[in-house]
Amino acid sequence: MTNEERLCKINLLKDFCTQHCINEDELYELFSQMEIIKEGSSLEIYYEDGEVSRRIDLAKKPIAFRISSVCKSPLCKERELWVLARVLKNANFEQVQAFIKTLPKISSYSWRVPQERELTYVLDTKRHLEDLEKLRYVFSLPCFIDDERDCLTCFIDDERDCLTCLDNSDRLESVMYYYPDFRIEGINPTEKLSWWVVCDAD
Repeated sequence: MTNEERLCKINLLKDFCTQHCINEDELYELFSQMEIIKEGSSLEIYYEDGEVSRRIDLAKKPIAFRISSVCKSPLCKERELWVLARVLKNANFEQVQAFIKTLPKISSYSWRVPQERELTYVLDTKRHLEDLEKLRYVFSLPCFIDDERDCLTCFIDDERDCLTCLDNSDRLESVMYYYPDFRIEGINPTEKLSWWVVCDAD
């Protein structure tokens, strides 16, 4: 493209933006989103209407994203999980159980709170986090992981009776075991926390 052609196209673009009330900052943001949409999703997206696709469609509401749970041990196999496209915030365990019952079915499995090891595999895979953040950005979804240091994202693992928390860098910070009616260092399993639920894929 010559300088003359480039200048002509820039002027056309400026006229278009003026005509449609698009400012420069909005143009940059829209361009970034167009690039992501053109590239497509590296993860499968489950939309509210039941469609499963890697195609990014902003006219539809995403329900969940399909990721691989990569186990580093030779004793376990890679698994596919659906990760909900939103986090239930400010809820206790009883409330999250009620919330899970309202979620639409994707596969023959039920939605559930992830086990600690699954969460570790998911969040240890940097590529997954980058992909999820990209989709969160383009769909304008709320943040999956709380970004305040003193507001950890926590999950309860039913099988191991533990409360698992992540720090603001998405790293697994600690696994605090709890017992019924027992409070550990100011954290009560009945208090309201943030929850990110998963569903096994067929």
